[in-house]
Amino acid sequence: MMNNVIVSIIIPTKNRHKQLMATLLAHSKISSVEGFQIIVSDNSLDHIENSNLDLLNKVFKNFKYIHDPSQKDIMANFSSGLTHADGEFVMFIGDDDFFLPTIVAAARHAKEKNINCVIYEPDRYYWKSCKFAETNLIYGPETLIKSRPAEARHVDVSAQLKKSSLNGFLTIELLPRAYHGLIDRKILIKETDANGRLLGGSPDISMAVNLAICNVSTFLWSDPLSIYGASSGSGGGMTTSRTHIMKLEDAKFLSNDFISKWDSRIPSYWSEYTVFPASALYIHRIKEVEPTDFNPSAVYASIIVNETIMWREAILKCKSIFNEQGSKFLVYFLKSILKKFAGRLWRRFKNTTQFNKNNGDNFIYNVAPEQVLRYYMDASN
Repeated sequence: MMNNVIVSIIIPTKNRHKQLMATLLAHSKISSVEGFQIIVSDNSLDHIENSNLDLLNKVFKNFKYIHDPSQKDIMANFSSGLTHADGEFVMFIGDDDFFLPTIVAAARHAKEKNINCVIYEPDRYYWKSCKFAETNLIYGPETLIKSRPAEARHVDVSAQLKKSSLNGFLTIELLPRAYHGLIDRKILIKETDANGRLLGGSPDISMAVNLAICNVSTFLWSDPLSIYGASSGSGGGMTTSRTHIMKLEDAKFLSNDFISKWDSRIPSYWSEYTVFPASALYIHRIKEVEPTDFNPSAVYASIIVNETIMWREAILKCKSIFNEQGSKFLVYFLKSILKKFAGRLWRRFKNTTQFNKNNGDNFIYNVAPEQVLRYYMDASN
């Protein structure tokens, strides 16, 4: 293990060098912090420019750049980054995300207390390139949203997995995480040794469900250790612009095995309403574990309320399950429809009124990327 490295931050990326450089250089304010390394796992066809690589090696004490132009799926790129990690703990983030300097102290705490995984509620940042499909009067491009502190505690992983299943695996709940979470590297290495690689479709929920099935000890940290970014072309950016959808056969970033084992209960589209449940069910299948209380009606309700392009397939799947389960499914489905519809109205209300501002979240406007971490450095001084 490389000297003094307690945590490795792994950033898988593909064909987004401009965004990657902006993100990395925005971390220059914390380059003097000891104990972390940055690993970029680049699956782009082109190598990053040598001048940029030289700059990054000067800015960061411990920086690794791994370039593999062979066209691989997203989980294979995550796996590649993991093989080069030296830290006792690892964290995956996206190429428009931020990690905070407190990550080192959290990793040391986890090591001291024999905790396998540390999770938290990330803050959020919207890059200038981010587009919004729906009216939002509360936040927009170059907004940093700092969440309220959580109550630090140990997490009942089994209960959280059941809670996620009851919601159709549409939510990650307080599951253990490797994406925007700290995880003992040995646990992930054990998984890759057993399977040859990290498995799944969507990396965040795939790894979370896998770790939950393994029942790793998990601690909820009170403050964020990273920031979700949303930029044009990223998952977060596609969600805000409502372009996070494509036919399954067009999702070239998925493994052939994942596509071949796509659960028949989930409409065959890649979208924010299918990605989590399909990935969670895939992991259960690979692990040969039956999900507890999986509620597909929550998936169909979310699609019908939010994603018209999948209506027909969702309704056909509803009909098929109704023919099998009868009134039991109908009751679940109607409850889910009401819940999802109310949820959409509630989100619209929050985003077009002052409610969010009065609910404890801290909205900071006109924040350039290079200024983001200043708000956390200032708070720690």
